Amino acid sequence: MRKRPPALGADLFGKDLALWASDPEMAFDGWIAGQPARSGGDAPFLPSTAGVYRAMFRKFAAFLRREGASVLSATPEALG
Repeated sequence: MRKRPPALGADLFGKDLALWASDPEMAFDGWIAGQPARSGGDAPFLPSTAGVYRAMFRKFAAFLRREGASVLSATPEALG
């Protein structure tokens, strides 16, 4: 079972770049958990919506690993 991600606040990369380097999926989980579903609102995403975003991010992170890149080192060239 995965640990609960830390809350990262509104800034996508927050102050904890080490977490993004070591476990980008957990870092993303922590980030999205603190995001309002609407601009200017404070209600979180519905679990189903957050799940879709998490799945897309997991695929993106896996793609980057296959390409020898990471979330922190991705360049337009790595994205092909």
